[in-house]
Amino acid sequence: MTHIKRLSAPKSWKLHRKEQTFTIKPSPGPQKHEHALALAVVLRDMLKKVRTTRECKKILGGRKVFVNGKVRKDHRFPIGIFDVISMPVINEQYIMLYDQTGHLHTQKVSKEEADHKVVKIIGKKILPGKKLQINLFDGRNLLVDKGDYSVGDTLILSADNKIKKHLNFEKGATIYLIGGKHKGTIGTLEEIKPMEGIQPDRIIFKTKEGKIETLQDYAYIIEKPFAHE
Repeated sequence: MTHIKRLSAPKSWKLHRKEQTFTIKPSPGPQKHEHALALAVVLRDMLKKVRTTRECKKILGGRKVFVNGKVRKDHRFPIGIFDVISMPVINEQYIMLYDQTGHLHTQKVSKEEADHKVVKIIGKKILPGKKLQINLFDGRNLLVDKGDYSVGDTLILSADNKIKKHLNFEKGATIYLIGGKHKGTIGTLEEIKPMEGIQPDRIIFKTKEGKIETLQDYAYIIEKPFAHE
């Protein structure tokens, strides 16, 4: 199925749900359904770079749109949190974020900011030969020499998947929430609260409005705050 009813679309999708019945459903891909929108929806409805899906397909066929440094020609390719869309022909770059209402939205960034990708470590394992494989939030896997990498840390990657910076999940780090009722909120990590049994670990972080407690899985370490438009 290439379409989804607007009324049943994830709450993170900012759509006019009653003007039309359907919208384009993202293809299966690296980003989870609730964290991503189809590329055509982003270009047509959010960025207003095309007027129709047909026009979008033509531009994509001309290899004019890059996602995280790679040409994408599928109009249903999923664009999710922290993905970067670049259009060199018009010299514009955008990153996908959550706004303060918890909806996905695009924010314009500089070419320098678009040259790297912020990705969270969600798993790791030792492979034969004692190589360390790191599993990343956006579906990528990296093979690295042994290092001090932990689940929950964030890597800043170049377009060719080289690690430019490693951000530890630790007190004092800047975090960005990608889940829960405070989705899109930025704050400073103050306390990590390991829970007993099968209960998920929790954290306490500080914002300008005060302290908030939430699930650790919702926290995404970033290098610096993003300015909302």
